[in-house]
Amino acid sequence: MPSNGLSPTELILLPINRSWEGKRNKKSLQSAPDWQELPRLIVLLLGYGVTVFEAEDRPGGMLSCSLPSYRLLKNIVEKEIKTLLNKNIKVEYGRALGKDLTIQDLQQKFSAIFLSIGAHESWPLNLENEDVEGVFPSIQFLKAFNMRGEELARGHVGVIGGGNSAVDAARVALRQKEVISVSLLYRRTREEMPAYEEEIDAALEEGVRIETLISPVKIHVRQEEIEAAIREGVELETLVTPIKIYSKEGRVVGIECIKKPSRRDRCLRSSQAHPDSRKRIQTGTGHPDSGYRRKTKSEFLAHMGLEIDKGGRIKINRKTLETSMKGVFAGGDLVTGPNTVIDAIATGKKAAQSIDRFLQNKPLTIPATPKLPSIFIEPAAVDETAAQALRRVEPAVLPPSARIKNFREVTMALPEDQARAECRRCLRCDLAFTSKQTIGQPMAVAMGGVQHD
Repeated sequence: MPSNGLSPTELILLPINRSWEGKRNKKSLQSAPDWQELPRLIVLLLGYGVTVFEAEDRPGGMLSCSLPSYRLLKNIVEKEIKTLLNKNIKVEYGRALGKDLTIQDLQQKFSAIFLSIGAHESWPLNLENEDVEGVFPSIQFLKAFNMRGEELARGHVGVIGGGNSAVDAARVALRQKEVISVSLLYRRTREEMPAYEEEIDAALEEGVRIETLISPVKIHVRQEEIEAAIREGVELETLVTPIKIYSKEGRVVGIECIKKPSRRDRCLRSSQAHPDSRKRIQTGTGHPDSGYRRKTKSEFLAHMGLEIDKGGRIKINRKTLETSMKGVFAGGDLVTGPNTVIDAIATGKKAAQSIDRFLQNKPLTIPATPKLPSIFIEPAAVDETAAQALRRVEPAVLPPSARIKNFREVTMALPEDQARAECRRCLRCDLAFTSKQTIGQPMAVAMGGVQHD
């Protein structure tokens, strides 16, 4: 039996890092406005053409505009997107919903509409001086670098937040030429940070300083010159809350924070601070990003007739993804709030199936039926000693010293032999409800699984 869990992320990286070409059906017309790298391929396979209205000057949504290349190389992202684009997909760039067109405009031309405009906005922290030069929402900061090559960070950088966007902003800032150090400020504990654990570990390895249980109360504006100092390094501090931003001559120079008591010591209300708990952090750039609190810019959608919840997300039928307007479907961050690429792709597939049924005048809700394997794969015979020796395959990782001031890929894809070995560690839960007899199909070449009862 495997001594620890499978490594699905690394297994996903193997096919992603191998470019592939797909063949698609050629038929005509259906519509999908603004997108965020949701699988138009699925709609094409069902036999419909697609028109995509893209607000930016390139396709890909968050994958293209904010995903750092040290996580997934840009050329790989571009190749993956390119495989989805062919003559059956028409893309109109620089066309933003609410600015250049409305849902009503689209309804006159298309039989069905799918909204997936993502969550590209950040909730404000409502701190004094939050709008001065040198203070950027993390998504704006990441987009400026990814799409235009702008290095907005310099000197000592403070990043406020504990989500993946905040960690990405910290690691990207650390790699920019004029940056001396990076501090990540989070109001709760390290264990409560919503960012992926491996991303937090990587940030610490690279030199990001993380301060927890700390809240900004004021942002100070920075002086023109910042002392040439410590080599790049990000540290981590927790239970710190920013309360003010300080500026000088219109540019950020520091963030004032209060240190918060831990949950164990929290005998005071969170809004109260110990007299000497205030702390000023010198910065040349600030990136407010309150954890997962990216938001969708959805107010304008309500004026077009869509129902919006209190969090600014579109209300949908969870089973069909249809909105309050007939023939208008929605998915991705616009519905769930900030989420993963995998979830967005899964939602796109589900939406394509609903749209297909809608265009055929079929009921949108499909009764849930189990989907069983059509081919039985014999489990590999592994003796108990060998099974105990099977351990999770760890991917090669670029050492921290080799990551300084560059965007080389940090986590490598597994070689094919290691990926196959990792797949063989699967516990084969399908064996609980399938067998060679029940499938009634010829036995396939055995690929994996540890023998178990």
